[in-house]
Amino acid sequence: MKTILIVGGGFPGLVTALSCAQLGYQVRLFDVKESLMDSQNHAFKPIVINASSWRLFSALGCSDQLIEYAYPLANMHVLRQDWARFSFNADGHRFPYLGYVIMGHQLQNTISEAVLAHPNITCYLGVKLTALDLKPKPQLTVGKRSFNGDLLVACDGMRSWCRQQQNIPYEQKSWHKKAMIIPTLMKEVSTDAYLRFTEFGTIACLPTQKSHHQLILTAQSDHSLFTYESEHIQTLAQDLLGDIGQINHCEKPVVFDLQEGFAPQVATPGMVLLGDAGFSIPPVGAQGLNLAFYDIGVLADLLAESLSTGQALASKRFADRYNDIVMIHHKNLLDRVGYLVNLFNLQNPILQVGHGLGLKIMNHVGLFKKYIAEFGMGLRYPVPSLLRGRQPDVYMRVKK
Repeated sequence: MKTILIVGGGFPGLVTALSCAQLGYQVRLFDVKESLMDSQNHAFKPIVINASSWRLFSALGCSDQLIEYAYPLANMHVLRQDWARFSFNADGHRFPYLGYVIMGHQLQNTISEAVLAHPNITCYLGVKLTALDLKPKPQLTVGKRSFNGDLLVACDGMRSWCRQQQNIPYEQKSWHKKAMIIPTLMKEVSTDAYLRFTEFGTIACLPTQKSHHQLILTAQSDHSLFTYESEHIQTLAQDLLGDIGQINHCEKPVVFDLQEGFAPQVATPGMVLLGDAGFSIPPVGAQGLNLAFYDIGVLADLLAESLSTGQALASKRFADRYNDIVMIHHKNLLDRVGYLVNLFNLQNPILQVGHGLGLKIMNHVGLFKKYIAEFGMGLRYPVPSLLRGRQPDVYMRVKK
């Protein structure tokens, strides 16, 4: 039985472990934390699982457990001023919803339970890695003990120790913006998500359960709103929401910086960088983590192929095939997010009106709405087996 070494017990590491284990690989997962439960750095954040990623969780056998905590998104509305609105939804045939919203700690704990229960996965927690060698095959060292594998998957974040050990370039850039997450109790229940452009940034409103919502404000890092008292923040949030909904109560907000990171190649012979270790963007359009889930699907298809062909996982050919498939999606997403950021930064009133007019006109163009909906639902081609809702069998779908 071939062995996959995984470093990092966050969302990408856990999902990768499950996908590899269900293919029949022996998985060894390493994490510096003492426990996988409640340990994710993003536990306090609302996580949007798009429609394609939901199929992945269904194929991994987790969707029945997640649905207890997940809130379906029926429609998405983008607003500029009070008169400009662009709305879209799922097609109703392939996907009943655009996706689901779930809190980070609930996603973390549900997947952790599946990982800890799987017979093909062994977890080494509370350990500090001391050495990494990829030739001829990956080898990790913890103190005086060494672990050998056929492939190493590094899911250890933007400051990836594995990436640094191999001197792989990584371009990191600050957006000079911050986001504020405000857990909020609304007076009315909504199944829709909203994104409103404001004079200084954006405010998003995501339903999580019953009348609970998560408000997310973004602005330049030096904006005064990040110094406001809670009562002042609630007043500001209500003013920005307008007719979207009435706030009953806001809990204490959490603030974090927005930045991006990008490796020019995410696979080298013997090692694959997944999640923030290889590509990281703020949760604009709920795409960053969902792109990681797409990459996991690609990896699963290539691993399934290797089972039938006997291809060496630590080979240059395996790394090149993985890069060829996923890197184009990383670049395209950076370009699209860059476009959105430019819209966030619009300060000229004339340009803001122009953006509003564009939204209003595009709201009547069916093909454009379909394109935006498919982008939001994570439809990227070729579609890996897991994102079709099925386990990879023999390599069939991913082509160079």
